[in-house]
Amino acid sequence: MASSNHEGGGSHREPPPTSPPSSSAINYSDKNTDSTSPPPQPPSATSYPTHAPTGAGYPPPYGSYYPPAGYPAGYPAGQNPHAYPQGYAAYTNGYPTGYQNHPPAAAYYAPPPTYTTAGTVNAGSRFLRSFILCGCIILTFIFLGSILMALMLRPEVPVYKLVAMSVTNFTTNPSLFGEWDTKMTIQNPNEKLKAYFSNFKVDIIYKDGVLSVNYAPGFALNTKEARDMDITGSSTKANESTLDKTTKDEMEKERANGSITITLRVASLNAFESGSFSTRTSQIVAICDGLKLVFPNNSTTGTLDNGGKPMLCNLYI
Repeated sequence: MASSNHEGGGSHREPPPTSPPSSSAINYSDKNTDSTSPPPQPPSATSYPTHAPTGAGYPPPYGSYYPPAGYPAGYPAGQNPHAYPQGYAAYTNGYPTGYQNHPPAAAYYAPPPTYTTAGTVNAGSRFLRSFILCGCIILTFIFLGSILMALMLRPEVPVYKLVAMSVTNFTTNPSLFGEWDTKMTIQNPNEKLKAYFSNFKVDIIYKDGVLSVNYAPGFALNTKEARDMDITGSSTKANESTLDKTTKDEMEKERANGSITITLRVASLNAFESGSFSTRTSQIVAICDGLKLVFPNNSTTGTLDNGGKPMLCNLYI
């Protein structure tokens, strides 16, 4: 056709493709049509529309949509896309049809017991624990302070020395009797502590028997101070009861040889003090053993044979 047109001398061009009418044009034509067509009749009393009428801006009814060109058609209405294919039996779980395969209902349990938490602790208990803790801390500091003060002050034990001892009118037959006189010196060697002594008890012992029991009043010694003690007492029949017959016979034989060996035991309560610091009261026992009393010419008077020098006693605390 192109060649024939050229040959005829006429110029002919193919018309351009027409574009589809716009929605505005369609709507305009619809409006023109609606203006000329008669109005729609109301539905009869026995018939009801199954979907909204088309046109006038309403979408097409459900089921009347068509897929655009180039897309596969959808499933028919009312068909489950996840159903079993035709020819296959549906899966059964072994229960009758209509049985709801739900888990059994949980058993009923009582509500859990309530527990006391840290927030419910009684305030009084917390206060008591805090009070006890503070008391322990205070006592610990006091104890440590006492130890520190003791280390700083370094209390030294007193010094006991026997200066002289004698007995007069000493007899063992037919009964025990004698008047004793003992002189001692007690010294406080501390430079910062004052010493206190009380409840002195002085025993004169022969082996396991007590020949005499004497007492002396207490006193205090300043730093580096010494004091002499003069202790007097006598042996009585009550003291003789502490001597068995064997011990008494041995003392008579020794006495016949001109001397006897005795032991002096001095017990007292002692404490040290320096200002606000003081040590606890403790018992101190001084033992002076191996004391030889000499009776010249078989007399009833005996004296300590120490060469005129004080004898140091051993201390036990």
